[in-house]
Amino acid sequence: MPLVGGGGAGYTAGSNPAGTSGSINYVGGNTYAGWSGQVTPTNGSPITAFDFITPSDSAWKMNTSFGIDSSTLASGELVGYELKQDGQIIFERFNHPSGQGSVYFDDTICIVAAQAHIELICQTTDGDGIPMTVCLVLEAVE
Repeated sequence: MPLVGGGGAGYTAGSNPAGTSGSINYVGGNTYAGWSGQVTPTNGSPITAFDFITPSDSAWKMNTSFGIDSSTLASGELVGYELKQDGQIIFERFNHPSGQGSVYFDDTICIVAAQAHIELICQTTDGDGIPMTVCLVLEAVE
């Protein structure tokens, strides 16, 4: 679990500083970002898409977006994620897309603390798994 910010830790260089990983990277100013890449949780086997510690500078506004391809989602099944701060669930977002086979995007904003251990855990009730991607942007609250 990487620590971002503070003393240069977590800062990356290159053409794609947001990168694909379970962490977030410094992208400029007071902004960090990350992209999970495709994860496919199944019923009973959640996948941690992000696991990091927020920088110590400030409280943070976190914008989380996820998209799914629900082509295998059966009637009544759910897909989504839970967000934990220091081991406690602070937010859950579960959806049942309106139509099987649709691509669905969701967008959520919440505030998280400085130097908090953040975990974003993707889950579904589908036994075969639902492919999804998560994008996370972290901006300092001024």
